[in-house]
Amino acid sequence: MRAFTFLFYLVTILLFAWLLGGYIKNPDTIPTVYNFRSLAGSLLDKFKLLIKYFNDADAWNYMALIAFISVLLLVFSFFNFLAHTLLFKKLNYYLRWFICKGISALLTLFVFIYTTHYIVYQYSTPKIFVDSQDFSEANDIVVLGTRRSLDGGMINAYYRHRIDAVYHLYKQNKVKRIIASGDHSGSYNEPQDIFNDLVRMGVPANLIIKDEAGFRTLDSIVRIKNTYGIRDAIIVSQGFHLQRALFLSWFYNVDAVGYQAGGQMTDKMIRRELLAKPNLFLDVFIFNTQPKRGASDSRRSWQGTSEDFILLGLDLTLLFVALALAYYTFPL
Repeated sequence: MRAFTFLFYLVTILLFAWLLGGYIKNPDTIPTVYNFRSLAGSLLDKFKLLIKYFNDADAWNYMALIAFISVLLLVFSFFNFLAHTLLFKKLNYYLRWFICKGISALLTLFVFIYTTHYIVYQYSTPKIFVDSQDFSEANDIVVLGTRRSLDGGMINAYYRHRIDAVYHLYKQNKVKRIIASGDHSGSYNEPQDIFNDLVRMGVPANLIIKDEAGFRTLDSIVRIKNTYGIRDAIIVSQGFHLQRALFLSWFYNVDAVGYQAGGQMTDKMIRRELLAKPNLFLDVFIFNTQPKRGASDSRRSWQGTSEDFILLGLDLTLLFVALALAYYTFPL
């Protein structure tokens, strides 16, 4: 009976993580996360979506997935043990069960989100500069696109600050060439807007390259290396955006630093960035997400060597320990 109950509990947790992962992968759906009809959408559609995420995953991603699930189980088991040991001892058993599991799940989610933010912040912050004099010579400049105008027709402050930052670097003779990377979907064309405004400000048109397939930050970073041959660059954007861009640059082996444009985070951007960094980790370590146009560098495939099997053995050992601890900390 205990084993059956634990299996039900484990499947429930994984299903919850699966549904939550869909929202982490699509931060724009956060405002509807509490909409019951949205949460109760077709499981078949969710399954197809999950399979789609793994289209580009390889053996290393599946091993990372095993390690990821194992660590989450260990963290969840720890919080679950503490909750059942310390909290709500006088409550009805079933009510206490659900409250403790809910608290443990929320704390586990918090640990995951906090850890991803901490890692990205610690890596990227020393590489972000606010003074153009910190750059000793002319470099390739990558300006990450954003919409030029807001819904009311006003100029987007984030866009304006990025353009001004690039122009300032140009006036300080820090520019070798400029790659304007952004989304071009139909009549919406971020790179063209950047090109037009920089030329209007006096930047020579022949210095500017339009990358019209920078649909996401990941796409932009992969493409500046594999499409335009850039191995080191100055990336221009707001500080919170540069954190993700620089971490992606490290992962894809681009030697990049950031030049911080002006602009403070709005409430909307705070909500977006909250899950954007966890999404980054899922993209690069679990799903091996590829740009819509082009592809990242190929890497060594699973070859069945002794080193490969040692890594797999460690991975499975971690999973076994996590499952064992989760089972034995699960109350009857």
